[in-house]
Amino acid sequence: MEANKKISGFANNGMQQFEQVIDGSSTKKHYCFTAIDGDAVITKLTNIDNSDALPYLGEGGIAYQGVNYFGRFKEIEVTGKVVIQLDQQ
Repeated sequence: MEANKKISGFANNGMQQFEQVIDGSSTKKHYCFTAIDGDAVITKLTNIDNSDALPYLGEGGIAYQGVNYFGRFKEIEVTGKVVIQLDQQ
């Protein structure tokens, strides 16, 4: 497993939740992402209904480090590193 694709998680009485660090693209359904190791540029962000969510970030598609961006996302492409909070898979 590549060092930048570490998956960790825990089980609880409800839905299982996991997080994954990415520095490229992911097509996993997720409900939150957070830039780490500096700000990240998001080049593609798709809502669960296939609509474009990139305008959510404003001009330039910058996700600022330490800010949690919540939604119902399906796909993300990023330059930089983000942690995504995955839905139950």
